[in-house]
Amino acid sequence: TPPESSAGGKTPPAASRAVEAMIALANEHFGAFERRAGGLPPVLRGAFLPMALTPSYLARLSALGGKALVET
Repeated sequence: TPPESSAGGKTPPAASRAVEAMIALANEHFGAFERRAGGLPPVLRGAFLPMALTPSYLARLSALGGKALVET
């Protein structure tokens, strides 16, 4: 059941908090990756190029809040 269906069309506060917590954890992991990425051998760096999109994705999720669970 989508979160908004049980709250009269609104995202429950718990869903928003869960999304915020997941975003915070993702930001921590991305920060750890950035700190260590310089140590990657040059031949492997290209494999991690998609990681450059992570901050944009996390910003979008943050803007959506709990609605990120139902937005497509």
